[in-house]
Amino acid sequence: MGSKESPDVIRLITPVVRDSETIKSVKIGPLARQAGSLRGLSLVELYGMKFDSLLTYLSRVTEPHLKESELKAMDARDFSALANAAVNFYVGGASTKPNGEETDG
Repeated sequence: MGSKESPDVIRLITPVVRDSETIKSVKIGPLARQAGSLRGLSLVELYGMKFDSLLTYLSRVTEPHLKESELKAMDARDFSALANAAVNFYVGGASTKPNGEETDG
């Protein structure tokens, strides 16, 4: 899969070419943690890595913003790396404890 610079930045194996711009790395931006980015999507489908749901979600949260057509045309290894990073990005900060407090066990 694409090599990672940090957990939310993916260095693409095959860069995306947009007009005269070559996109070599993509960041999962802060919009990934906003509930609005999930509108109309099923969390079950995102967790299950359903392509169509990931396509919509990634087009909303990538920096630079990638178009759905660019995501569809990208190397499958790069798409998989972005999908994993995006799902881990919004799940990674979740806490199962109220207000992030520790509870006695």
